[in-house]
Amino acid sequence: MKTKLFTILALLFIAFSMHARVYVLSVGVSNYYGAENNLPQASRAAQQFADAMKLQTKDVTLLTSKYATVANIREKLQAIVNRAQKEDRIVFFHEGHGYDGGFCGVDGTITYNELALTLAKSKANLKLVFLGGCHSGSAKHAGVLDYGDQAWITATRADELGAEAGATPYYFGGSVAKGLRGKADYNSDKDVTLIELFKYIYNDITNKSSKSVYTDENGNTYHHYQHPTLIAPKALHNRVIIRHK
Repeated sequence: MKTKLFTILALLFIAFSMHARVYVLSVGVSNYYGAENNLPQASRAAQQFADAMKLQTKDVTLLTSKYATVANIREKLQAIVNRAQKEDRIVFFHEGHGYDGGFCGVDGTITYNELALTLAKSKANLKLVFLGGCHSGSAKHAGVLDYGDQAWITATRADELGAEAGATPYYFGGSVAKGLRGKADYNSDKDVTLIELFKYIYNDITNKSSKSVYTDENGNTYHHYQHPTLIAPKALHNRVIIRHK
């Protein structure tokens, strides 16, 4: 009788897991209004992130450049928030300009406080946020830790600028995509946990940024150091973010 009961419970667990869904919104803005503000690799980074997540879910929405308006971002995110159920998770990615306290769509801004509050209204048991803009580490002031089910990985500390990596996608976007595709699976168990992904991103970006040399308008060379930040309660550190077959 116990064996039969265990079998029934196992089947119910499998059926429940099969219904769990991952909803993804990936945003990248390369072409802002004014060529001096353009970020050539941002849209490509968002596309790479979307492609990586499509290996895990079909529920992926991509908004780039002229389609990445504040209204569209809010509308798509709210639709996901309304749709996601308790067993589901939500993933948000943004690559583009950022500022102390928020990020930029193509025609305006959204604060990190607004993003955190919007996600908090969802029933989903896990909300993941990836922010690739300058000063994205300032998201630590958005009360993320108060919600318990949100984990944010940012490209920089609050006082740092982000950087593009030449002909390849942003340090951050490219690093996140590679980590999700398996580079962050340090123990080769086919699961990438939140802390594994963060460690990979941190090591990858700090290593690349330490080797990059830039030249200012006066011809002086300088280094551009960049340090990703993890904003998440410790209870989420070992949560599996992505699973490989």
